[in-house]
Amino acid sequence: MPVELQALITAGYNDGAEAGAHLVLARNNLYYAGDAIAAQNWADAKTKLYAAGDEFGYVYRYLLQGPSFYQGLREDWKDALEWINNNWPNGNGVTMDAILNAMLVADFDELQKFVGLVDAYRVAIWNAPFNANFYAALARGFQQWP
Repeated sequence: MPVELQALITAGYNDGAEAGAHLVLARNNLYYAGDAIAAQNWADAKTKLYAAGDEFGYVYRYLLQGPSFYQGLREDWKDALEWINNNWPNGNGVTMDAILNAMLVADFDELQKFVGLVDAYRVAIWNAPFNANFYAALARGFQQWP
């Protein structure tokens, strides 16, 4: 994976994990506030509710906030998708012309690797059963060249 894209995905992963940790803390503070309310400890309940609210603020920061103050998960994912969009192949894909042109300018090591790969394929099929009907049909497909 390209380094730039991996960095964006990692940042998003980390922001998501950070938001998750703050959600757990918010949950815990809400439970503590509930316990304080049950005990009629209003000052502690107020403190715990404020703490839960602060934790929800951090969740917002890490998940949804734009790049103004902190680049959160939403921005990380947006940037990752923009990177993919901007670096997407032009749509022509691999063509026979591109393959042949690449082979014409290949250096010796690349040619050696190619021939080695073709020879390895030959070895793999050398003792395999020969399907005469398949290869006859394949050859008939080339009787008329486009």
